[in-house]
Amino acid sequence: LVRQLPGPWSAGPRPEPASCNAPRHARVPKAHGELVADDDAASVLDLMEHEQEVERVTAAVGLLPERLQAVVRARMEGRTLAEVGQTFDEPRSRERVRQVEAEAFAMLRRELRSA
Repeated sequence: LVRQLPGPWSAGPRPEPASCNAPRHARVPKAHGELVADDDAASVLDLMEHEQEVERVTAAVGLLPERLQAVVRARMEGRTLAEVGQTFDEPRSRERVRQVEAEAFAMLRRELRSA
């Protein structure tokens, strides 16, 4: 003797699952998926702080002498020390480019600390 359980456990037809893109309700036009938080997404405050930091660093790089600016920008574009050394009128060794880069970063640190 098996008795049928009431409610969602009944053997009757089940409702179709709701899509995350379907509106929840006629009065609330947002979809289910818009209500789920994305833990990996950056907050607006984080994005604004990052943008301000980029502006500060860009302004500080602009204060460097032209040769140091060229080295920093080339390295930030992903060029190797050897590739940067070949861009000068007189080719420089990787070690010399590394020294120039270190000098530029030291100047940037001083500038950013004082700002």
